[in-house]
Amino acid sequence: MDLPHCTIDEKPVAAIWTPKRVAVAARSIVTAGEVHFACCGLAADAAFDAKAQVAAALESGSSYSRKIEAVLAAIEDPLTVALNAAPPETVKKHLAKNALEIVLFGINHGEMTLTHIAFKTKKRGKDMILQPQRKNYPNAGTNMMSVEIVTAGAGDIDTVLRKEITGQQALVYPEQSLQKFLQLAQVYPACIAKLTAEGLTRQDIESA
Repeated sequence: MDLPHCTIDEKPVAAIWTPKRVAVAARSIVTAGEVHFACCGLAADAAFDAKAQVAAALESGSSYSRKIEAVLAAIEDPLTVALNAAPPETVKKHLAKNALEIVLFGINHGEMTLTHIAFKTKKRGKDMILQPQRKNYPNAGTNMMSVEIVTAGAGDIDTVLRKEITGQQALVYPEQSLQKFLQLAQVYPACIAKLTAEGLTRQDIESA
């Protein structure tokens, strides 16, 4: 969707971890520095391109953890500038909660790892500031099983996803939750990317 001064990437993204595999459902999955990622939120303005800057940061790190740190360091300042340059109505409608969300997955010390980064927005005076938040999976709190569903201004589909797929369902029934998400998200062109020890495979899903 092209808007004055900026572009909002509002495709839903689902990422899932199980003890057996990492699976991501998204309209666009990018690979850089042997890490795969998808994002939604404030995608670009005249001086900011989220996917390009995330990709460049991933290429610069020497390990998975350092690549993630590089993404956080590279994105926060230009994203803040782009957020404050966006029209107020765009911020209110699409970016009031998170300016950008990124799901990254790759091999970390021989194990499949999923990272969810959210740049939470907060008003400070007349300016918007960011509060980066990061979660890594698997971890003890998820008992080696979790799911992240990321949406940004996706309209009716956003309401459906949040109502039909809860965090508890995703935790207890991860595979079923992913399949349910894919059925709900078929109004969008999508693909599934599966990462195993042998590498990444993709499967295109035709929209309904």
